Amino acid sequence: MNTLSKPDIYNPSGIKLELDYIADTIFHSQKSTTADSKTFSILIIRIYGGGSSNIQTMQLLSAIRELNIDQRFYTIEILTCDDVNKNHYSIQDIINWLLGSSVHFITGHVHQGLQLAVLDSKMLTQTGSRFTMSSILCELQRLKFHRGFPYGNYLQCPVFLQDKYEYLSILRNYDMCNPTFKVDRSLWFDSEEKNSEILSLIDDFLVNCNEEGCGWVVKLPFVTNQIVKGLKTKADVIKKLHSIFNKDNQGIYPYAMIQPCMKNRKEYKVVYIPSKSIIYVTSSSTTAGHYKKAFPTGNNHCDLFDFVKRVVTVFQDACPHSICNGLFRVDVFMNNSNKFIVNEFESLEAVYYGKSIQESAVTNFLKEYWLAKLGSYQLATG
Repeated sequence: MNTLSKPDIYNPSGIKLELDYIADTIFHSQKSTTADSKTFSILIIRIYGGGSSNIQTMQLLSAIRELNIDQRFYTIEILTCDDVNKNHYSIQDIINWLLGSSVHFITGHVHQGLQLAVLDSKMLTQTGSRFTMSSILCELQRLKFHRGFPYGNYLQCPVFLQDKYEYLSILRNYDMCNPTFKVDRSLWFDSEEKNSEILSLIDDFLVNCNEEGCGWVVKLPFVTNQIVKGLKTKADVIKKLHSIFNKDNQGIYPYAMIQPCMKNRKEYKVVYIPSKSIIYVTSSSTTAGHYKKAFPTGNNHCDLFDFVKRVVTVFQDACPHSICNGLFRVDVFMNNSNKFIVNEFESLEAVYYGKSIQESAVTNFLKEYWLAKLGSYQLATG
């Protein structure tokens, strides 16, 4: 894709927000033709698909095909991270493009895999202001009243946004995750008094959260594998925070996180789809680029699965507009006290490799998942 289409002005009044009515509202109402002119009203479906081989995009396309709609009535356009980077699109370009569709779908995290410095440069040229993760979150909310997925308050789901501290803070109330301290960038660069205050709070956290005895890690939110491990002293932690925030001189990341470094580095990556009772420990990738089982297959993991189910229930209760009903993975450690704790939630582009029967169950579910959002078309025209 070389250029983004210019969006039409969109009037949100009277929109049916329920996802089950998308196809009825869009496909059915726009299928019109004049016998003499043979002209058609074309439905434009635009998909922001993250990576080029996104599993959600593939299953969404499969679901659309199963509707057996005359291809003269619609067109599908897909935008990937590669397209964004190649053409230097800004986050505003991406959202404007989605708003110009009849119906939008986001099947990958908007910022995942993007060159954030490229986006920053583009935004600075266009608007005179810097790109930040905060601006992405704000831009996404412009889709609130547009037909598609996600929409409404689902656009604020912290897992969809990969706002890690937000979902961990929910689990902290139930002692279900690793102790986590949030270091706000704004406070870090605030007055000397504020900086002194946050340094004191960091000191308290490091003293009180050292049960693992392995030092600490510093993480950035919204990204994958941006973790600094093996920080043994407070001075190491402070030095690393200075380095992270100073290196990010564009202010892309609004905060960093400090957590105890785990003594047991094994991580259970659990695929859990509540509506289908699908739950299993998946495999994990290695730096060599191939896959291995994260844990022995002989263990039935009953206690682990019970923990994961409780975690997701707690999260859904506290965050009713969370997106947990599609592909959803819970990454779990066992701490030094032999207690399960959540490390991260993953969705949309989460790896779900397992036994062939498990992978097949997830793939089949995902097609049904997208069909459920389009299914009312079949009911309306059957």
